[in-house]
Amino acid sequence: MGEQHLSDAILSGHLDRELAAIDERRARLHLAGCATCGARLASFSRLEVQLTAEPALVCASARSLVSAQLDGELSDEAGPVARTHLESCRSCQTELTFWSRLDDAIASLPVAVPSARVDQAIRDLARPRRGRSVQRGLALRGALATAVAVIAVLLTALPRSLPEVATPAIPGGSPVLVASVQQAVLNPKTNTLYVLETEQASVAARDAGTNSLITRVAVGGRPIALALDQTANAILVLDAQAKTITTIDAKTNAVVASSSVAVAGTPTSLQAANGKIVVTAVADPKPAASASGSASSTGLVAILNSTSKQLETVRTIDVAPRLIVLDPSGSLALLVGPDGSVVADASSYKQIGDKLPGGVAGAFGGDGGATIAVLSADAGGARITFGGFHAPVALLLSGKPVALTSLPSGGYGVLLDVGGRGQVLTIGADGKAI
Repeated sequence: MGEQHLSDAILSGHLDRELAAIDERRARLHLAGCATCGARLASFSRLEVQLTAEPALVCASARSLVSAQLDGELSDEAGPVARTHLESCRSCQTELTFWSRLDDAIASLPVAVPSARVDQAIRDLARPRRGRSVQRGLALRGALATAVAVIAVLLTALPRSLPEVATPAIPGGSPVLVASVQQAVLNPKTNTLYVLETEQASVAARDAGTNSLITRVAVGGRPIALALDQTANAILVLDAQAKTITTIDAKTNAVVASSSVAVAGTPTSLQAANGKIVVTAVADPKPAASASGSASSTGLVAILNSTSKQLETVRTIDVAPRLIVLDPSGSLALLVGPDGSVVADASSYKQIGDKLPGGVAGAFGGDGGATIAVLSADAGGARITFGGFHAPVALLLSGKPVALTSLPSGGYGVLLDVGGRGQVLTIGADGKAI
């Protein structure tokens, strides 16, 4: 007859010190001479260590916990999990430090200069209500590099022009308006925020973490829009009246070049990507063929070589664009005009799909650009119209439309002027306000 081994129940009780005294002595005597039961006991011990240890997380899963910890919203059960991950992950430690400093910088912004409406929008982002979900907080924090930076600019640099900044009028037509989102760009290479100061004909370079002024770059003329050329590490400044692009070296914060834009009509916005600079313009109005005799404007897209600044081609589009937005890959462009918006191939600028309504701002979704949103005015309020596959129905909001940006979650952040106060809303990928 073979040797009788200890049962799993006896081994577990021995490991947990739950056996009666006589059973404990028998188990110890047996284990002293039985290698098989000793090995089983060792495996039980290893399993217990694994089960009682804090669960390990990959960074993608840990970020929501880290965000909640930063906001003081982490539960007692999840706290040790986040701390264990942070102890061994330098990447998340660096990210937590960065967002902590940015939160402190936002919280330290003056609460009364220049207006309460944008102050409130900043406070709503920096110190969200307790009922906000972890996912919403993470999504907004992920977009701080663009959305909060722009809103902070509206606080410090655009006190009298929160919704929009006017540019020269088109002869015979209405003024072209440039959305406020083109008044600031963030250079992630240097963590420098560049703020357009139209009245002073200058660009202010600010530390994005502290909002302190680094330097002020005089560009002359009447600049209307900024763009970041990441390849050249340069800031581009568009002057609609002079039809020039001024280049600022982002390393030295000095003007290094000024180039003419040989395009008809009035330039309205610019972007830089894939070795090209794209300038949108509205051509001089032409008489309409209709019996009403009203004038119509033609949209133009001028494509320049980013190195030589030489004009390569000019395309005609079916809208009068005030704003151009590129998708994350730089392969698609959204051209937003007051009377209509279109999506175009960013190489040929041929229209793709149906025309969307006009508006004051537009954005590709944070889901890689699979969806599109256009923000416009609607009967005293605001409307967001969505485009793309499985696009949600249009969403109506209260307030005057100001700015729109995409969020990493696939949704959007919206800045509205509600009764003279700034209000920031988060719109989910399903097209519903969160």
